[in-house]
Amino acid sequence: MAPELMRDEPEQRGTQTDVFAFGMLIFEVYSGREPFDHLARRSAAVQLAMGRRPARTEISHGDFTLAMWHLVTACWAQDPSERPNMARVAAQLA
Repeated sequence: MAPELMRDEPEQRGTQTDVFAFGMLIFEVYSGREPFDHLARRSAAVQLAMGRRPARTEISHGDFTLAMWHLVTACWAQDPSERPNMARVAAQLA
């Protein structure tokens, strides 16, 4: 869940929250698990709200490139305005 959604401000929902979620999806696909799966959901949400993110070392796939990691971390920017739009994400994945 994007950090801005944890503030329970409906006007914060938008395409940038989807970009954050897409970054988490990429992490899940390459790591084979949910971010912070060792924590209770509420604790995991607190970690995200505080700006903590999963580490690259949690992904063991050899085809997970540094460029992909940079894309994922860009999608995870704490400030939604600093996240790439989906057109940029799609272009980087092509």
